[in-house]
Amino acid sequence: MQVLRELLEAHLADSARAWLVEALRAEGPERERAFALAPRRVGTQALAWRAEDQLRVDSIVPGLRLYGLSCDQALRMLLLATLPEEAQAPAALRLWAGAENEEAVAIVRALPLLADAAAVEPLARQALRSNVVPLFAAAAQHNPFPERHFEGAAWNQMVLKALFVGCELWRIQGLDRRRNAALVAMVVDYAQERWAAGRAVPAELWRCALAQGELPLAALERGLASDDAHEADHAALALAEADDPAAQDLLAARDPARAAAIAAGTLAWRQEEEVCRPCV
Repeated sequence: MQVLRELLEAHLADSARAWLVEALRAEGPERERAFALAPRRVGTQALAWRAEDQLRVDSIVPGLRLYGLSCDQALRMLLLATLPEEAQAPAALRLWAGAENEEAVAIVRALPLLADAAAVEPLARQALRSNVVPLFAAAAQHNPFPERHFEGAAWNQMVLKALFVGCELWRIQGLDRRRNAALVAMVVDYAQERWAAGRAVPAELWRCALAQGELPLAALERGLASDDAHEADHAALALAEADDPAAQDLLAARDPARAAAIAAGTLAWRQEEEVCRPCV
């Protein structure tokens, strides 16, 4: 991943840059020692990048995001990704076994770069079961691995847990492309549980309430009537997107102002791609 190396080298002082070169040449235990030393040697500050750098990354690994990446994370990702392909998964599994939270985050962010997706998929699943929110977020948000490699049930559980722990759904890559009938049923059940308990419904839930042949009109109507403007916005957008005249009629009758805003393009889903902006 030459672009990551170039960005790191441009950022570092001479001594740190020299250490980086040696770390990337190291093998075996010395390379894994460099993985542990990364924060001390290259720092934990945000990796500075430009729009053209993100375009280069996308041309190599579509969907891999520089957004939010720190220098030590970038180096740890490089230390895994520049190993011979047959050594990548064993190294990731070995490092994961003794990883602290920040090390685990870097491993999860590196997964899209590794050759043997099947061998490292269990690491993504473990991260998504974690109660450590930054680790869960590293797997679920701004990461193309789940969209590419998770089957339906695992994908749906990830989205539902993101609602539980308060991780923004719009940051999940492939969210709109992978909506499905089972997910619709799950999020509507979740909304009904919240209503029954007298609790607010996460606004972004309604983004998942639409799939081919599935449209929970009664639930969406209740969302549209919410006192939470953000929730009503999301319910309106789901109704507007639905290929169903009944949904269009409901939106026009109950909230013509939001229907007009959607038609004018002033109210729209927030997109994951919006975050791909440079740090400098």
